[in-house]
Amino acid sequence: MAEKHKQPNVCKQVYEKVVALIRADIDSTTARYTSKLDKYEKRLLLIATKKVALEDHQDMQDADASAEVAVTESDSDTDDTDDTGESDMGDNASDASGLEASGVTASLERAKRRTNARVARTKAQMEQELGEKREHYTLSWIMYLRYVQRVEGIDAVRQLLRRPRSDPSGYLTYHLFVAAAQMEYHVAKKPGVAAKLFEFYSKLYSDQSAYIVEYLNYLINSGDDTNARALFERFQGTSTGDSGDMWSTFADFEYNYGDLSSIAKLDKRFIEKFEHESMLTRLAARYSYLDVDSVAVHDFGFPYRKEHRGGAVHDDAGPADADSGNDVPSIAVGSVTGRHLRKGQLLVPVTPKRFVKLDTSALEEYNPVVEDYVPPEPAPHG
Repeated sequence: MAEKHKQPNVCKQVYEKVVALIRADIDSTTARYTSKLDKYEKRLLLIATKKVALEDHQDMQDADASAEVAVTESDSDTDDTDDTGESDMGDNASDASGLEASGVTASLERAKRRTNARVARTKAQMEQELGEKREHYTLSWIMYLRYVQRVEGIDAVRQLLRRPRSDPSGYLTYHLFVAAAQMEYHVAKKPGVAAKLFEFYSKLYSDQSAYIVEYLNYLINSGDDTNARALFERFQGTSTGDSGDMWSTFADFEYNYGDLSSIAKLDKRFIEKFEHESMLTRLAARYSYLDVDSVAVHDFGFPYRKEHRGGAVHDDAGPADADSGNDVPSIAVGSVTGRHLRKGQLLVPVTPKRFVKLDTSALEEYNPVVEDYVPPEPAPHG
C-alpha cells in the first residue's frame, strides 16, 4: 500500500522491521536449542568421567586382589593352617564388588544412550524449526531487494545485498543469491556479473543439487554450452539431494541441442548411475518434449501419467485403466521432470483400448507363386 502511494520511507521501514524481527527470531531459536544441546553435552561428559573413574577403581581393586592372592600363596608355603574360610570370604567380597561395578557400568551406558537419543531429537527439531525461519528470512530479503530495484535501481540493490551477505553461515538459503544473480542478468544486462555470483556461491552450496540445477539452467538459458557441460561434470557426483534433477536437466539440454554421440554416452552413464533407468526409459525421455510423451505412451505402452514442473500431478489414465483392473502406480514419464519408470514397471500389461487395432478382414493372403509371364499382344497398326 505504501509503495502504491509512493511512500518509499514507509516501505523501507516496514521491510527493515520484518527483516529485523525474523533475524531476532532466528537468534533466539538458535540460542535456545544451543543451550539445551550444551546441557546434554555436559551430561555426556559427566557420564564419561564417571565411567572412567569406575574403570580406574575396578583396575585398582583387581590389582589389590592379585597382590593379596600372591601374599596368601607365599604364606601357605610356610604356614599349613586352615585358611579356607578367610579365602572364601575374600573371594565372595571380590565377586560382590565386581557385580556392583558391572551394574553401575550398565546404568551409565543406559544413561548415555538416552542422552544421545535426546541430542539427536533436539538437533532434528532445531533443524526443522530453523529451516522454516531461514526460508522466511531469505524471502523477506528477496522482497526487499525487489522493492529497492523497482524504486532505486540495481546499484541500490548491490549496496543492500552487502548486509545479508555478512550474516553468519546458515542464516540464509541459496534462493537469495539466485535472485541476486538473476537481477544482474535481467535488469542490469550483465551476464558476466551474474555468472560470477553463481560461481562464487557454488562453493558455498556445492552440496545442494537444487542450487547447482539453478546454476545449470542459467548457463543453458544464457547460451553458455561449454560452461554448462563443465559444471555438470564438476558436480554430478558430489552434490546431495535429488541429484536426478541435475542429470535430467542436463539430459534435456543434450537431447534438444547435443549431437547423437554425446546423447548415447550420456544415456549409458544415466543407466549406470540410476538402477531404475534402462535404455527403454531413456528412449522414452529422448523422444518427448515438455509434457508431450506420445511416443512413451502409444509406442512403448507406459502408464499415461504426466507431471509438470509445477509439481502438480495429473492422472490422465482414463477409464481404460479402470476397465483393465491394473493397479498402475503413480509413475511419471517425461524428460523434464526427471522421473521415469522403474524396470519392473515395464512388465505392466498394456491396455488394448489405448491402441489402434488393425482391421485384417480386408487383407488378402500373399501368394508367392510367380505365374508365367504372358507378353501383351501387339497393338494393331492402323
